[in-house]
Amino acid sequence: MKPNTKATEKESVWNAILIRDKSGPGYTAFFAEFPDVVIEAKTEEEAQDLLIKTTIAAMDHKRSRSIEKQRDFDGDFVTKPVKIKFA
Repeated sequence: MKPNTKATEKESVWNAILIRDKSGPGYTAFFAEFPDVVIEAKTEEEAQDLLIKTTIAAMDHKRSRSIEKQRDFDGDFVTKPVKIKFA
């Protein structure tokens, strides 16, 4: 089976949770949909930017690990690239 190389673009809206640090300036943030990816930043804007970048890095890492696991899969599967657009 020939792999599908055309990416499909889809916009997603995720729920960022930003918690203001009570002991000083700063935020702890994570996406409700990805609670295991947690960042700390000095400003709300920095928290949002870093949260997106860190989540993308975590997804890239997980993707590369899952591709490695697929090599050992003895079955029929399809891999489709999906382009996710962040606003």
